[in-house]
Amino acid sequence: MMDVSYSPALEYSVSSYSFGRNDSSDAAQIIPLSVAYSFVFLTGVIGNSIVLFAIYKSRRLHTITCIFANMAIVDLIVCLLIVPIQIVQEFINHWPYGEAICKLISYLMLLNPTCSVFTLTLISFER
Repeated sequence: MMDVSYSPALEYSVSSYSFGRNDSSDAAQIIPLSVAYSFVFLTGVIGNSIVLFAIYKSRRLHTITCIFANMAIVDLIVCLLIVPIQIVQEFINHWPYGEAICKLISYLMLLNPTCSVFTLTLISFER
């Protein structure tokens, strides 16, 4: 078991971090980003909801080999939580959510690829 200690002196201050955009963001940057984020959000939420609905409704998919629900749930969480926060973070120059949300978002951003890799590994072992 690993011992992890918390040191306030080493704590990272997200309020002083600049996200690479200045205050004078023009429409040439905001409009394409808004369209891209909106597209990712809508297709992610709609697509993963359809997958979960199909798995829920089809009795044939209620097997141990149908583990795609695992990836769809994690992707839906990412689309519903991380993408909106990333949109706000992209357009302002400070972190308005606090330390708890920062840690939660960091965890969720690592959960998605980890869950996807493990799910695909399980599928390859099962096949």
